Amino acid sequence: MSETWSVKVDQNTKDKINKMADMSDFENRGEFIEHLLGLYNINSVKEEVPELSGDLDSLNKIKKEITNIFTGMGEKMAVALREKDNKYKEQLEEKDEEIADLEDTHKELKEQYQKLKDTSEEEIESLSEELSDLKGVLNDLHHFTTFYHAASLNEIKLCKQSFKFP
Repeated sequence: MSETWSVKVDQNTKDKINKMADMSDFENRGEFIEHLLGLYNINSVKEEVPELSGDLDSLNKIKKEITNIFTGMGEKMAVALREKDNKYKEQLEEKDEEIADLEDTHKELKEQYQKLKDTSEEEIESLSEELSDLKGVLNDLHHFTTFYHAASLNEIKLCKQSFKFP
C-alpha cells in the first residue's frame, strides 16, 4: 500500500531532485525515490563489505542491461502497435473510398436504369401508336380491297352486259 510522504528541504534541493526525477525513466517520483534508496543501500554495503563491491557493480550492470532489454522490447511493441494502427487506418480509408466509389456507381446505374425505363416506356407507347396506325391502315386496305373486288365484279358484269357475252 502506497502512502504519501513529504520532507522539508530548501528550494535548491527540491529543484535538483525534481529535475533528476524528470530526467529519469521512472513513471513517478515514488519509483525514483525507491531507486535512490536502493543505490544508497548498495553503497552502504560496498562500504561495509568492500569485497562485494565488484559483485554489486556487476549486479548493477546486469540490472541496467535487463532494464534496457525490457525498455527496448516495450519500444518495439509500441512501434509495432503504431504501425498496425496506421495500417488499419490506411485499410479503413481504402475501404471507405471503395464504399464511396460503389455508392457513386450504384447511383449512376440507378439513374441509367431510370432513363432506360423511361425510354423503353416511351418507345412502347410510340410503338403501340404505330401499331394502332398500321392496324388502321390494314383495315382501310382490307375495306379498299373488298370494295375494289366488288367494284371489279360489277364492272365485269356491266361489261358482259354491254357486249352481251353469254
